[in-house]
Amino acid sequence: MLLWAGTVYAAEYEPIKFGSFLLTPKLTIEQSYDDNIFAAEDDEETDFITALKPSLLVEKSYRDHEFALETEGEAKKFWDHSDEDVINFKSEFRGKVVARRTLMLPFKVSYENAHLDRTEERGSLTREPTGFMKLKTEIGVEYTPNRLTLGIYSGYNQTRFDNGETFGGVEIIRDDGDYDTVYGRGVVKYSAGTEWTPFMSLMYGENKYKNVSSRDNNVLRVMAGAEAAYHDLLKGSAAFGHDWRSYDAAGADDVQAFSAEGSLWLKLKPRMTFKLDFLRHSEEDNVVNDGIVEIEIHLRNAYELKHNLFLNTGTQWRNTKFEDTDRTDNIYGGSIGISYILNRRIEVGGEYLHRWRDSPAAGSDFEGNIFMIRLTGKL
Repeated sequence: MLLWAGTVYAAEYEPIKFGSFLLTPKLTIEQSYDDNIFAAEDDEETDFITALKPSLLVEKSYRDHEFALETEGEAKKFWDHSDEDVINFKSEFRGKVVARRTLMLPFKVSYENAHLDRTEERGSLTREPTGFMKLKTEIGVEYTPNRLTLGIYSGYNQTRFDNGETFGGVEIIRDDGDYDTVYGRGVVKYSAGTEWTPFMSLMYGENKYKNVSSRDNNVLRVMAGAEAAYHDLLKGSAAFGHDWRSYDAAGADDVQAFSAEGSLWLKLKPRMTFKLDFLRHSEEDNVVNDGIVEIEIHLRNAYELKHNLFLNTGTQWRNTKFEDTDRTDNIYGGSIGISYILNRRIEVGGEYLHRWRDSPAAGSDFEGNIFMIRLTGKL
């Protein structure tokens, strides 16, 4: 999922050297007011929320090998609705082992234990936010004899959801969405120059559901695109292709979709930068048990009003088309805020976000506003 909030720039923080390790500890404190905490169509509830977001990045290089451990946490306290209090956690260990000059073995393992944002809930309103767990593993081989790079990767993922209940005490089954994924993908890259690297990728995966085998599906995704970096004006990547998602059950409709993904950073003027993230792919919705095609576009802009003082704006659109029904959801969002970098360790700011959803499903529309102040510090 793309983030609703976020800045285009990043303050330059020097990591702390601890022996042969590089440490980057960070703590963000947010105080916000939300006028629709349940993302409900009617009878909106308001509340103040205090959030603590610590993170730590540990980097280590040994000869030509590279390793990194990145951990993030979030504790959210609602002043009047304690059932909404959550603690979220995620961590990733990744690295590259150099077997020889032209051969590398990349890997990554990540674990996340968190809760769905209320805007991501498509089913019945639960008394507490829906908890989930994700475990992702991947290992690969990259061979680079010259400008050409050949990569083969395989992975195994687990996704689990907690059951819940409505405010009336009726049980809501969420673990029907529990599933395991096994996949393999191949990538071919060619470094046409220091600023241009076209690539192609092919991925095949199998998704097996633990409790509802009728939703088992296979997906084939073919993509082609390029990575680019042009001086300090442009950097990022973009790829386009096609998805084929087929279901094992005879009664389930297969999904075919044009796919796209990318993240581009653009500097048009010395003081103005843009960040564009986009994604279009097929997926399986784990709440209503339906194949979907989802589009997400997020455009952010930062303008430096004065030295280290930034005006930030952002817009987002998410379109979800359900394949077995006539339902199509659209979520729109916009934000504006101010950020000031006091020094290389401390940043303060404020932000206003407006979000709304348009859906033909009964009770699924919502509109909400969030006002937020933020303090971020790094040691």
